[in-house]
Amino acid sequence: MVFTAYSLVEPKPEDRKAVKEHLISADSRAGLVLDTCQRLEFFGFTDTSDSLENVGATYHEKAAFEHLCRIAAGLESRILGELEVLGQVRNAYKEFKSLNGENAGALDTIFQEALTIARKARKQSGIDTQLTSLSGLTARTVLDRINPGEPIAVVGSGVLASSVVRYLFKRGKSPIRVSSRCPEKAMTLAMEAG
Repeated sequence: MVFTAYSLVEPKPEDRKAVKEHLISADSRAGLVLDTCQRLEFFGFTDTSDSLENVGATYHEKAAFEHLCRIAAGLESRILGELEVLGQVRNAYKEFKSLNGENAGALDTIFQEALTIARKARKQSGIDTQLTSLSGLTARTVLDRINPGEPIAVVGSGVLASSVVRYLFKRGKSPIRVSSRCPEKAMTLAMEAG
């Protein structure tokens, strides 16, 4: 078995949950799924002949570990040093641990080391001194381009849209409207933002 990372081509939004559940439940692949607003990745020990559908890139052994570290450090994000991705990797690791417990084995060690390296790289390089996140940058750009008090519409209620709404609510003085294909999530998010 070889430590492997698969970067999957983004599935349609309506298929994303099913793809993630398939990856988590596949008997032949005990691994960790990293699901963020801009990526869907699988990390685990697989037979080198093993393949997944819709794979954009595959990394093995050292390259897989380096890829994981680069993601956690924010080097593979749309914004260099993006802060949220480290937390997303940490949350994926916690979810993996809760599902696998004592059976986490070598993958547990790999993720602990990757998170340690990512935190150290962020600190030593100063990459996170600006504490930049995609949602923060988006919200600041919106606030810079409108007059105070003008209404703002956010389309979506996923992770990124939710972070944008929270940022706008805390720092802006404009009314916020949320629109989403999931009315319940949009309503919950809109209520959080007053």
